[in-house]
Amino acid sequence: MNVFVIVTDSMRKDAIGIYGSNVKTPNIDSLGKDGIIFTNAFSEGLPTLPTRTTWWTGRYTFPVRGWQPFEPSDLLLAEVLWDKGYTSCLVSDTYHMHKPVYNCGRGFDTV
Repeated sequence: MNVFVIVTDSMRKDAIGIYGSNVKTPNIDSLGKDGIIFTNAFSEGLPTLPTRTTWWTGRYTFPVRGWQPFEPSDLLLAEVLWDKGYTSCLVSDTYHMHKPVYNCGRGFDTV
């Protein structure tokens, strides 16, 4: 079994076809039809990278973490998946996600 984490920045529900938009997004729609879609999800905060930190660790970022890189003691979602035998891939359009200093790809098989 595989887990793909597809992260986009500033994408709203009304920009994706599977949620009823007129925008043509056939590939995303196909993923949603065969997988899981969120109908009631909210961001922990802003901006992009601190919000991703929350997503990966399950912990609030502000006012404690902000733009700090992951620490060795942080247990990340990708690491939990790896421990359970999942293969995971991170695909991101956000530049900061690929900077080595932030360790955002830690635990993923493919970044």
